[in-house]
Amino acid sequence: MLICLGGGEMNLFRRLCSAVGVFCSVFLVLLVCSGVLSAQNSRGTILGHVVDPTGGVVVGAKVTLRNMDTGVTNEFQTNSAGDYVFVNVVPGKYELRIEAPGFKTEATSGLLLEVDQTLRQDYRLEVGTVAETIVVHTDTQMVQTDNTTLGNVLDQKMIEDLPSVGRDITNFLELSAGASNLSGGSQLAWAQH
Repeated sequence: MLICLGGGEMNLFRRLCSAVGVFCSVFLVLLVCSGVLSAQNSRGTILGHVVDPTGGVVVGAKVTLRNMDTGVTNEFQTNSAGDYVFVNVVPGKYELRIEAPGFKTEATSGLLLEVDQTLRQDYRLEVGTVAETIVVHTDTQMVQTDNTTLGNVLDQKMIEDLPSVGRDITNFLELSAGASNLSGGSQLAWAQH
């Protein structure tokens, strides 16, 4: 069966094909960008390992994470390796509480979680009754050894007070220890104008 289209119908068909092509192109761009955007993480992770005085793992210990600013709590039970992990945690100040039958309860407050940070807090529980509690208030945290991510959080006042050549945000990278700004990128593009 052969269908012949007149001039007006042919133009309508071409416009329809063009619109479908544009829609598919936009859809593919959005699909690719969504993968790139998902790599950006504005939250953090708190994890650790719970052992007894001999170094043996404590299985099934109740780990409670409480946001000290909002009061929101999350609970987790240590797994068969004595590990716990809280993922996608909103940055802020936290308190961790570990409870297990036959051991003293341990709590650490003042833990500061920043954007895209992995915070490790390991515990060695002492034998005792659950009624006994050991509370640790800290201004220092364990050194991050779980990954090699380098990060730094700049507050608004610091960003406003520091000079920025050409409003290039990459100039702030040099404020992080161990980071350097290599030639190229936006600096190279600006120099070629």
